[in-house]
Amino acid sequence: MFEVRANESEFLDARDCDPQLASSSYRFMRLVNRFAGGTKVVKDFLAKEFSKHGRNRPISVLDIGSGTCDIPLAVTEWARKKSRRIEFSCLETNHTALKIAEKNIRKRGFDSIELKNESIFEFDPRQPFDYAVGSMFFHHFQNEQVLALIEKLRSYVLRGILINDLRRNLMSYGGCSVLLCPLSKDLKHDALLSIRKGFKADELSRLLSGLKDARVDVKNHSFSRLTAVIRFDHRG
Repeated sequence: MFEVRANESEFLDARDCDPQLASSSYRFMRLVNRFAGGTKVVKDFLAKEFSKHGRNRPISVLDIGSGTCDIPLAVTEWARKKSRRIEFSCLETNHTALKIAEKNIRKRGFDSIELKNESIFEFDPRQPFDYAVGSMFFHHFQNEQVLALIEKLRSYVLRGILINDLRRNLMSYGGCSVLLCPLSKDLKHDALLSIRKGFKADELSRLLSGLKDARVDVKNHSFSRLTAVIRFDHRG
């Protein structure tokens, strides 16, 4: 079950996904990000990058597949406490997620988060970004699509790409199975399938080694989280 990545589609991937399932799924993801390392990984990455930027200029981040924008919201609040400004452009196509994100951004009053109802594959920005972040996003795609997406990002991401995703192993699968017992069958299906579609560090390293003129750093983290930082050799 865990030797190779699964390739089935999740219910949440469907354009006509049931709004109730979507709402429950994004609520579960917010909990995972908050308590199981998803948000921390992004904070830690950007904290290391602050030293490369002067305080007078904001950092621009493209957040791909933002869901309800829980990570950009948490990171923005954290950065403000450090007297740093991060400008997020958040891409999402799920209508349920967009409604929740719009409400949460408006409630927090953050003017540095821009939400776009747009697919990354059709996105054509006018200005480059310092960084791109994909949290629990890249596992939705087959290996060839992952490489194609990174090559697309290469054209307008200046400093680095952070893949923040799930590590595929029995421990995370078993733990998630127990946590999901009280929840709906469809939510449990998607959550467990997400783990089976996740990555192992060695295979992600091999996959990303196919990128030309790029430096890649893949690491395992607690709570079966995995990251890859990609920098192109002619960039900072």
